[in-house]
Amino acid sequence: MTEITIDKNVPAPAERRRMKQYPWREMGVGDSFFVSDRTSQQVSASAGHASKRLDYRFTCRKAEQNGVKGVRVWRID
Repeated sequence: MTEITIDKNVPAPAERRRMKQYPWREMGVGDSFFVSDRTSQQVSASAGHASKRLDYRFTCRKAEQNGVKGVRVWRID
């Protein structure tokens, strides 16, 4: 059996706070935003998590804005 030692006075890490990355809560049905620094998979995964938390529906599509490739997200419900 492996021996486990108890350490004293080791500070706990600071609480991680989520950065507000996308404006999910502020979006109305039909609103959209463009993201250029993420893949469609990354943005779609974030939209899926937001959908579950907020009971909203989003759709994501690859898009181009001013010659920059990225992803556009719409709130659809």
